[in-house]
Amino acid sequence: MSLLDSARREKPFIAKALLETSIDLTKARDFDTIAGILFDFIQQIVPISMAVLYVLESDGQTLKPRACRGTKLENLLKRNLFHLGEGGVGYVGREKKALLLTDAEKSTDLPIQIRQVKGEDPIIRSFMAVPLIVNNRLTGVLSVSTSEPNRYTMHDVELVSIVANQVAALVELYGQMEESQRFSDHILENMNSGVIVTDRAGTIIMINRMGEEITGYTHKNLRGKPLLSQPFLNSASRWIMERCIYNEETISEAQGMILTQSGEKKSVRISSSFLSTGKGVKKGYIFIFRDVTQLEQLNDKLSRYERILTFGKWTSCISHEIRNSLLPIRTAIQILKSRIEPPLLDTKVGELLEVLETESERLNRFLNQLSENRSLSGSDPDRTVLRDVLEETIFLVRPRLLKENIRLELAGSAPVTVPFSKDQLKQVFLNLFYNSIEALEKTRKRSPRKIRIELVSHPDAKWTEVRFQDTGVGIPKKELSLIFEPFYTTKEKGTGLGLYNVQKEILSVGGDIQVESTEGKGTLFILKLPIVPAEEGCS
Repeated sequence: MSLLDSARREKPFIAKALLETSIDLTKARDFDTIAGILFDFIQQIVPISMAVLYVLESDGQTLKPRACRGTKLENLLKRNLFHLGEGGVGYVGREKKALLLTDAEKSTDLPIQIRQVKGEDPIIRSFMAVPLIVNNRLTGVLSVSTSEPNRYTMHDVELVSIVANQVAALVELYGQMEESQRFSDHILENMNSGVIVTDRAGTIIMINRMGEEITGYTHKNLRGKPLLSQPFLNSASRWIMERCIYNEETISEAQGMILTQSGEKKSVRISSSFLSTGKGVKKGYIFIFRDVTQLEQLNDKLSRYERILTFGKWTSCISHEIRNSLLPIRTAIQILKSRIEPPLLDTKVGELLEVLETESERLNRFLNQLSENRSLSGSDPDRTVLRDVLEETIFLVRPRLLKENIRLELAGSAPVTVPFSKDQLKQVFLNLFYNSIEALEKTRKRSPRKIRIELVSHPDAKWTEVRFQDTGVGIPKKELSLIFEPFYTTKEKGTGLGLYNVQKEILSVGGDIQVESTEGKGTLFILKLPIVPAEEGCS
């Protein structure tokens, strides 16, 4: 035994090392620090070539290396893990008692072998392992070895066990904390709402998976950056978060908007709270935001349904009452015209009768148009091939397109079947064409006049889109929300029922219609139509 080894075994030295190690362990705040303090203590009292701290996994059978000295942790993790009863480490774990081998290579008194991986690990000759036990529960195993034989004694094992008992309690405590953290992280990552956590200054600490999905930005992109300067916040969302960070207000379900990295706008509801310590000291802020874009679109669609149904009910009543009075008037006009002989018919009287007849016919046609408001949940609809009806409609409007020097583009050729009658669908397209042509007529002659129609089928084969776009004068922003309202029109002779009827027909089969427009540049109508399965549609 060397003079250094003798000094290491002196009681004052050992007592001081034990005391300092115990104090350091009480201050440790993470697992790696605990392991480092433990290995430092062992090196003070015995020579070591390699030391490994194993932790019992949640299955109660597997011992996994969590920290080491004298070898690489990644090398240990690549190997088959120890299970209780396997090798020297597994033996100690199963029996819950320490093991000492003064010459591991020659030991034959145990039914186990010490695993040695030469080339990666130092050669093991002297070996000891102690269990980490709390209230008779195994939490892990500590193994210590050196390349020299006969360097460890039972006294060394006892000293290491003293510190190991304290480490065992800390390993269990931090294991519970890590399990709790993993559980919290699992909940956080699987929430259907986005979560952003910042420090007191508003610097982003983390963003969860759903937050990445909603914003289009990753945790790696955002960590360490100021939240309020991020481009995915519009002015409303930024103001909501400023109230929390600067005024320390908590917000619940405030309406905001997210601008994704791809430029998509998403409507969100934002809530905020404080990130505090156990003593109530504020450390930062938590912002929870959920994407309500689809919910708002659904609510808008339901609102349009209700308006159409309400409008249909009262227009049917009004049409019925007016038609009851109009019928005898039209009949009387016909009788008067047939009974007054031409020689007796005054020119002025004849003109007035013509006016009465013409206007009564116009009024009757208008009433028929109002009466076409069928129930949105009516009988099974007809079926027709979308492309065929579109081409027939183009044939009808082509003379007018040529006259107005309007270029037409048609893209997409999927022969999908949709749940409309031919007349219904043709009327939808005619209304869109007439609106686009009139919008293009208002543009300057030298401006490019174009209508582009694109048929887009979705991958799930349940929906198809008709994208109907023109380069006309566009629709003012303040009027965009009104164009589908009945009787709303900006045309001198319009009835305000064209786009209303387009919307009504599309909603009646479970479809949807959206509009995008820029004043002075043009308008895009997006028709989302359900596809009838081939076996149920036209042959």
